Amino acid sequence: MASLEGSNKLELIRTLKDCEELELFEQRAIQAIIDYKWSTYCKRSYSLKLIIFSLFMVSFFTEVNSISLLHENDVRDKGILFWVNQSFLLCFEFILLAYQLLQIHLDRLDYFRRNWNKLELLGIICYFSATMSSIFQDKVTDLTKILYSISCVMMLPKLARYLRMYSALNKLIMIALQVFKDISHFCVLFLVCLLVFMQSFYTLEQDQLGFIGYAMSFLE
Repeated sequence: MASLEGSNKLELIRTLKDCEELELFEQRAIQAIIDYKWSTYCKRSYSLKLIIFSLFMVSFFTEVNSISLLHENDVRDKGILFWVNQSFLLCFEFILLAYQLLQIHLDRLDYFRRNWNKLELLGIICYFSATMSSIFQDKVTDLTKILYSISCVMMLPKLARYLRMYSALNKLIMIALQVFKDISHFCVLFLVCLLVFMQSFYTLEQDQLGFIGYAMSFLE
């Protein structure tokens, strides 16, 4: 608590962010500070980020949907609208990357301990790779389509993070995250059981295709 008495305001936020004593947040003074910070700065900041990210999503989905408008041999028509859209995407991606690098500089190794940060950094890499592939290649390759597909999926965690500022959606998102966490544990257990049964049946039949070939036929 000694750091809370200092004049450095950033020290207060860092102390609360890294605090593991939940009893501290039950204090009315701490709750008043958090409410004040949220109402005066954080809510407006998150709302602005949500609006900008929504514009990015519209621009990105426009780029993805333009893949269907191809000429012969999957060659794209790179006109003015293409370059305007790509310029906006690149600018936004550089801003996201710069912000994440700043967070890495400030938090050091603590940055990689948060799953949100890992997903966000992976999403930025996918966005940037898909955009660069679209710019430097005239033909739309399978790799470009895969990068676009992964990028679309990686937008969901970031969008969910911004939507958590609404209390009604925050509860639903936390429930969905807990369900996903439980399902992931179940999938691991199910995969182990499946491998055990495949090995058991393979031992009985001794298929000449080998275990990998037998596993593929077993799944089919």
